[in-house]
Amino acid sequence: MQIIIFSPKFSDEFNLLLNFYYKWWEEKQKTEEKEKIKAGGGIETLAFVYEKIRNAIEYKGENLLRRYATERILRRYAWINSSWDYQKIAELIIKELIWARYLKEEEVNVEKINEVEKILRKFLPLLKFSQEKEWKDWIFTVTSCEIENCLCPHIIDEGYLEVISEWIKNNYLISELSEEEKNIQIFLAVGRSFLKLDDPTLSWYLLKKRYPSISSPQELLEVKEKITSELNHPVGLPLFRFTRKTLAQFFILKEIIEKNFPHKINFVFDKPEKLKEEVEEICEKKYLETKEKINRGIIRSIIYIFATKVLIALLLEIPYELFFFKKINFLPIGINVVIPPTLMLFLGSTIKVPGEENTQKIIREINSFVYKKENISKTPIFLSQRTSISLLKKIFTFLYALLFILIFGGLTYLLIKIKFNIISLGVFFIFLSLVLLFGFRVRYNASEVFAVEEKEGLFLRLLDNLSLPFLNLGFWLSKSLAKLNVLMIVMDFMIEAPLKSIIRVFEEWLNFIKEKKREVVEVPFSP
Repeated sequence: MQIIIFSPKFSDEFNLLLNFYYKWWEEKQKTEEKEKIKAGGGIETLAFVYEKIRNAIEYKGENLLRRYATERILRRYAWINSSWDYQKIAELIIKELIWARYLKEEEVNVEKINEVEKILRKFLPLLKFSQEKEWKDWIFTVTSCEIENCLCPHIIDEGYLEVISEWIKNNYLISELSEEEKNIQIFLAVGRSFLKLDDPTLSWYLLKKRYPSISSPQELLEVKEKITSELNHPVGLPLFRFTRKTLAQFFILKEIIEKNFPHKINFVFDKPEKLKEEVEEICEKKYLETKEKINRGIIRSIIYIFATKVLIALLLEIPYELFFFKKINFLPIGINVVIPPTLMLFLGSTIKVPGEENTQKIIREINSFVYKKENISKTPIFLSQRTSISLLKKIFTFLYALLFILIFGGLTYLLIKIKFNIISLGVFFIFLSLVLLFGFRVRYNASEVFAVEEKEGLFLRLLDNLSLPFLNLGFWLSKSLAKLNVLMIVMDFMIEAPLKSIIRVFEEWLNFIKEKKREVVEVPFSP
């Protein structure tokens, strides 16, 4: 990529970032000049509504929804087609993404069908190389990532990955890693913290960045094992936590650039006073959005819990009581239905938006990144976890186990006293744990613009201590239940497949009628 110097005042990292924006802007202009795909059939709104319902139930990160939808569509066509018509599958994938409004017709030109076809020819035959489920899942993942990047190039995301990674390496000293490990782990930490990418998506980024030319399936299998090892590196989690605390200014900077690019960039960034005004305005806007994001996260969590867990639990609880007790005890059912959303709403109310101190720190950090500095001193960071004194660690482990027993034992005793049966107890602990986990994750995800660490009062510290056993249980349950989400399988093959087939047939019918109309209307006029 040819580097354009926007201003000599700007740091090398900031000039590089603007170049990625310029490249994205040029590609966008080229796309607007080409013929677009037409996918509207008249009833495609059904696909959009279905997708909204499914996303509310499945609870994925909003930035990953299109990629997961692409993978889901790809899996379905691979499953129902014994002999693959790559071009037809490519066209149908694009149309389904347009129907579900993950893409707009004006954003996708017809050339993309051929590009997606090439990706399918490159990856889908590799499914036959191994019958291992893990291998097939990985192939579907990297294929869907490459298709999504083809349809909506991640030029700006890749720019932030590269630039922020360089910024961290230039400003922080990590002596525990080799140069190669440092490059990979910082890259992954930025992907996880700034772009909120999951490990499957990061697998594709690593494949593209480090192994662009692979000649055989065996070589790809070896690369897959290397990537898996890199994703599970011991410093990955502590480096992610550190990185996330240092990137608040980049979320604000991204908003300012996208608001002013390309015509007002020099005007805004050449003048620190003007930049300060922009930062203050965007910070105020982001703080309001944070509150809205919290509310949206709470609502999505409540829908998720009700749709996938509470309804299933009620199907177990009511038949159990009717079979063994010949009557329904509505108190446990009422508690199990009311407590989860009430607790989620309460946790949401404890989240506060940042204040003026936070804004001023972001201004200082953005200035430090945007403008050139003569001397940069690196701050050392240590990622290895300190090991507690053996005796002290044993005492803490014992106290935590005791806390776990007291909390679960005490609650179990109280619930049995008000006539909870074994099913009701299981439902209560499962959903209480899941709600606490989702609540704290919503709280955590809303803190991306916190440059100043949030101060926790005595009440929140007490809540942390009391909720930790439930959080651990919720974490284990969420991972286990995600693998057994029968509802998603039913929706994919019993609802989605027939629905999309109906839409395709309807679209073909409209095209047929349109063609017949042309045959009698669009003919040379004869006197």
